[in-house]
This record gives sequence, structure tokens and C-alpha cells, in this order.
Amino acid sequence: MKPILIAANWKMHKTLSEGQELTSTLINWLRRQKTSELQIILLPSFIHLTAIHSLLASDLPLALGAQNCHDKASGAFTGEVSSAMLASAGVQYVLVGHSERRGVYQEDHEVLAAKVDAALAEGIRPIFCCGEPSHERTQHTHEAYIVKQLEKSLLHLSPAQLAQVIIAYEPVWAIGTGHIPDADAIAAMQKSIRAVIARRYTPSLAEDVRLLYGGSCNAQNVQSFLAIEGVDGVLVGNASVQAKDFLPLLEAVL
Repeated sequence: MKPILIAANWKMHKTLSEGQELTSTLINWLRRQKTSELQIILLPSFIHLTAIHSLLASDLPLALGAQNCHDKASGAFTGEVSSAMLASAGVQYVLVGHSERRGVYQEDHEVLAAKVDAALAEGIRPIFCCGEPSHERTQHTHEAYIVKQLEKSLLHLSPAQLAQVIIAYEPVWAIGTGHIPDADAIAAMQKSIRAVIARRYTPSLAEDVRLLYGGSCNAQNVQSFLAIEGVDGVLVGNASVQAKDFLPLLEAVL
């Protein structure tokens, strides 16, 4: 049985020392649990990557990810970080397509496709985020909206490449709001995503791709998300930033 994936997106939170303290607390908790049921991916800011990587150990179900990468391998892009740089810091995963990157920084389908390619070229597994704004849900066009996101940014990949991608469904209107779709709606979207992959590739690949749910996930509701057919884990935002919130969430999963 595959472990449950818990991806922790710290967003723009934590000083360097605060990030190290949270990571150390998490490591101590994991050593007490000795569980094989979880795979936790920490997604801190760039400043934390090397410091956190130095704390990790191979016997723990804890991996390092980044929140972003540039779509080019190198160049005159002041303030940006390439996938090669991330790989050199021990990064194994990277978020691509988060709604905040799409909305605030206007990252389009083509840029996101290039970021996926850049990450895979360096052996980094993309966590590809897709999700609809509220008006697409109310107009009942949300499934077509998600399908387009997948088609434009992911479905150019080879089967072997797509097998390395984790897909996170995060309805934009649920992120940080406390409003979430019901279980049937989440299950329907997971089935729709797998159906798209099955049509383009094979049913077996569609079944094997890891799918996460994200959007206002916390200790009180995480079990309900994981009970939904097709959900392999969760992408956690605000509830992953403080140990007092994150550890109860992990305990609820176990």
C-alpha cells in the first residue's frame, strides 16, 4: 500500500531559524511515530532549502520540495531560481501552477508546461496544481476548466514523464477560506482527472498517478478528504506553518 502524501506549503512564512525549528520538531515527532504510512514533503521558501536539507535523514519519510522554479535552465533572470539550482540543494519536488502563481504572477499554460519540463529534466518531481475559480464552479464549467489546464501544461509529456508528476486539485475558492466542495464533488473531479489521463495515455497510468486534494485542509477535516476514492494525499497550506496545527493534522491521518 502506498503511503499517504502530505505536502506542506509554507508559502511566504518563517524566518530561517523558525523554519529549522519547525523541521526539527517534525523530525522528532516522526522518530517517535516510526510510521511507514506517511510521506511528508516540506515546501518552504528558497532561503530554507539547504538548511532543511542538512536536517533530513534517509530513514525518515520526509522529503524536500520548493515552491517555484524558473522555466529556463539559466540566464539573466534576476531574482529567479532554476531547477538545476534546486536539485543542487537537494530538492526532490517542486510546486508548479499554484493558483497564487497563476493569479498574482500571471503564469500561463505555456510557462507552466515549460516549468514542468525544466523540473523533470533535473530529476525533480513536479506537484502540478490545478483548480477552478468560483464562477467556473457556479456555471458548471469547472471540469472543462481543469481539463484545459491539464491538456495545455501536462499532456505533452511521455508516459514515463507523467508518471513522475503529482497532481494536486485545489479549487481556488477553497484555498484559505474554510469553504470546501463536498466529498462527491471532490471524488467527481478526481475521476475526471484520471479519465483525461486514461484517454491520453492508458487506464493503468491514470490509476497510478498520485492525486492530492488541497484547499482549507486541517486536522478536523483531513480524514474526510483521505476517505474519498481517488485521493492519495493532501496539499496543506496554513495548517502546515505551525507545529501546533500541523502535528495534530498528521496525528489525525494516522
